[in-house]
Amino acid sequence: MAFKTKIFFSLLALSTLTFSGCKRYYLEVAQQVINRDYLASTHVGSPDPLQCNPLYGRQLIISWQIPQEILNENPHVDLDIIFWNYTEERITYGVDAKRGYVLYTLAGSEYERMKGILSYKARLVTQNGRVYRDWEQQLWVDLIQIENEEFTPPPQPTFPSN
Repeated sequence: MAFKTKIFFSLLALSTLTFSGCKRYYLEVAQQVINRDYLASTHVGSPDPLQCNPLYGRQLIISWQIPQEILNENPHVDLDIIFWNYTEERITYGVDAKRGYVLYTLAGSEYERMKGILSYKARLVTQNGRVYRDWEQQLWVDLIQIENEEFTPPPQPTFPSN
């Protein structure tokens, strides 16, 4: 009886580890606000000249974990961004490790010019063009280009101040 109990609990532990929701291989994108709260000096109370005039913007953190077979295919990450001024940009980052991350920062005058980040998606693509993993923000849609027409985009929504 004790032997069967040990086997049962061993199988239970193995299945829990196997099916516990841990993502073995992934591509993810997270967005972070850059403002006064982004500064470490805000949280520790140290003097900082940036407290008088902090940067404002957004930062995208693209992280991945891939198997060695995919790393051997010289992959890269394509980040497609649609800005609030309805322009698009594609940025390509090389991948040189099985696990890693890169940052895309839009802040300061560039943030003002682009009016912020509207939507984004990322794809992990092998050298031969195969998409291994992709990640899209829920609001992602392909931008429709209107040619030879005047178009004024609606204003970016405002959020109440704290």
